[in-house]
Amino acid sequence: MQQGTKSPDLPQDRAEKTATIQSEVNAVIDIMQDNIEKAVKRGENLESLHSKTQNLEAGAFKFKKGATKLQHNMDFKLKLIIGIIVIGAIGVLSYVILTTR
Repeated sequence: MQQGTKSPDLPQDRAEKTATIQSEVNAVIDIMQDNIEKAVKRGENLESLHSKTQNLEAGAFKFKKGATKLQHNMDFKLKLIIGIIVIGAIGVLSYVILTTR
């Protein structure tokens, strides 16, 4: 009876195992290179997205500033029109009162 003796690997078996391991290592290397390329591309996309975000933020600031200026102009015009109407009404009432005496 043999007690736990193991037959030594034949050189052909070792070569097959080495080739299998090498092909697995090559597959892992390919996957890692692909992951690195994707990470670099994602980094470029993030930089592009960051640039677009900054442009959008600047545009939003300009829009808000322009909208605020427009609101002030519209408020001024409304007050001007109301003032003209009030002065006109006072003028008409004054004319009516002065001419009816």
